[in-house]
Amino acid sequence: MTFKDLKVGDKLWLEYTTNRARRGARTGFEIEVLKVGRLWGHFKDGAREYRFSLATGVVDAGGYTSWAQVYFSKEAFEAEKRKHKAWARLTSGMRHTMYRAPAHLTEQDILGVCNLLGIPE
Repeated sequence: MTFKDLKVGDKLWLEYTTNRARRGARTGFEIEVLKVGRLWGHFKDGAREYRFSLATGVVDAGGYTSWAQVYFSKEAFEAEKRKHKAWARLTSGMRHTMYRAPAHLTEQDILGVCNLLGIPE
């Protein structure tokens, strides 16, 4: 399913991407889709209506940095968070062994990782 498949009344999960949560705001909550267009989906939070990109799920901030991201569910948000944490662990570990391959890896292991990540030859 993609955001373009949404219908009015569908439920999504909204999570703050800025420091709003640290200022006492809700950390994440369910929203209901009000309208779906070609480029934007719309939802209401209190009395105000907002829109989010159907391509990315990013909430529009009118030219400023977006303050929130829309996900299909809380579980989808948690999975994305775990993925980012795992990627950070991998890239951090790579910085410490950047100039020499770890002794336990073979050439085939390294080429396999390159293929998995889509790194061209």
